[in-house]
Amino acid sequence: MGPIYFLKAASRSQVQVLRTIILYDPGDESDFAGSCDAKYNINSLLANWLRSNSSNRLIVLTGVASEADNFGGLWKRYFAGIWHQPFAAQAQVCDYKGLGHQTVLTDFAWMVQNPVAGCPRARGAANPTSWNP
Repeated sequence: MGPIYFLKAASRSQVQVLRTIILYDPGDESDFAGSCDAKYNINSLLANWLRSNSSNRLIVLTGVASEADNFGGLWKRYFAGIWHQPFAAQAQVCDYKGLGHQTVLTDFAWMVQNPVAGCPRARGAANPTSWNP
């Protein structure tokens, strides 16, 4: 949720320099229902940020937590404002098909410093499936 908190609290000039957001297996609907994070309109924050600059990229690396209910939490909380929009191709989901939540974080922590185009491979895992919301 760190990037979401930033988008909500940062000044316009701070948000304008942000070009890449990487979300590490952000979770399913049960992770949000009833939590204080439910008060944030994540859909709107991400959609407005993507819309603001064609160079902005959202990368979502999924694991077992985000895959629950056919990615239901992501569709409801993150992608509803992006789906079928002209900027939807700026958002990329890398689906690691059941990779452990902690493994997603530890195996891809390096992407904070070196984000890549496409979906990197996870050690010992099948090739990920890449898709846009």
